[in-house]
Amino acid sequence: MQDELESLPTQSQLTLFSLLQLEAEGKTPCKRSDIYERYQLVANLIDTDIVSDRTIHDRISQLRLKGFIKHDERNDGIHGGSYYLYSLDIRQEIVENALQQSNARVSDLFDA
Repeated sequence: MQDELESLPTQSQLTLFSLLQLEAEGKTPCKRSDIYERYQLVANLIDTDIVSDRTIHDRISQLRLKGFIKHDERNDGIHGGSYYLYSLDIRQEIVENALQQSNARVSDLFDA
């Protein structure tokens, strides 16, 4: 699992880091829009290109399929619609260790 996390593309790692931060702050489960907002802040910190919301949606889906993220579907009726709430599906320490040892740009975020 550690190797798989370390070998993720940078944008996937930033997405996972964003969710990790939200989790550490007790703000999960959260909507995709919350993850994307945090992702934009994180991407700016390391001066990397910011990809679209749709791309982050795809990254979240990939991370979910790999078992790193879980989601719960919510339905708020006719006016609220249905949506997913996301949270980590593995221990925070595992994600932190892997991201700190992977991409140098991503590991710099832990010092920011």
